[in-house]
Amino acid sequence: MSTVTVRRAIAAVGAGALLALSSGFATRRSHTALPVVEANDNRRAAGILHGDTLTLDLEVRLARWYPEAAGGDFLDAAVIGEVGRAPQVPGPLIRVVEGTVVVARLSNTLGDSTVTWYGLNTKPGMDSIKLRPGETTTVRFTAGQPGTYLYAARAGTVDWSMREREQAAGALIVDARGARTDDRVFVINIWSEPIDSINGRNALAINGRGWPHTERIQAALGDTLRWRIVNASIRPHPMHL
Repeated sequence: MSTVTVRRAIAAVGAGALLALSSGFATRRSHTALPVVEANDNRRAAGILHGDTLTLDLEVRLARWYPEAAGGDFLDAAVIGEVGRAPQVPGPLIRVVEGTVVVARLSNTLGDSTVTWYGLNTKPGMDSIKLRPGETTTVRFTAGQPGTYLYAARAGTVDWSMREREQAAGALIVDARGARTDDRVFVINIWSEPIDSINGRNALAINGRGWPHTERIQAALGDTLRWRIVNASIRPHPMHL
């Protein structure tokens, strides 16, 4: 958890100001109508809570992501969404109190790729589940130790030395009983691939948008801001402060 106390009268922070969208961003044209990705600000937790059990219905599907302005450059990619809702980047926020039992129905709607799900298990730890095209399974686990975690899905086999496919990932937060929950969650997602030996196409986003299309945060003198920054990319240092 990062805690920031505002020292100036007014502070305006772009959540993605520290990530730049490179020129030559990937634009793919498709004749098939795809659902449009919703930029997820991580203010709404996914699923339905009954007592101490959270039920989730998540799927991986192909969707159209606009990391900049709506109607601007886009890419078609495998992303995560709740069944019956728009797919999201980052993936739907999973947030529970310690001791909660999570029952997650997972589906792979892709017709040509096996999907590997990661991180849907008791925390800490990172287990994996493989689903072939069209497959569905259900996992059940106790949330585990309070903390800030992530979960992800990977479609097919990726040559990580050449490209990145980290758009299908989201935050999994386990809160201690009685702990404050008035924080904000920001997830870093990256999609990239080379054009040639020098140039590449890159979508670098915080909560689904790249600068300058990211959220602005307004704070007044004396305010304390509590942030969780989740690095869902494979980069050890994706953002410069």
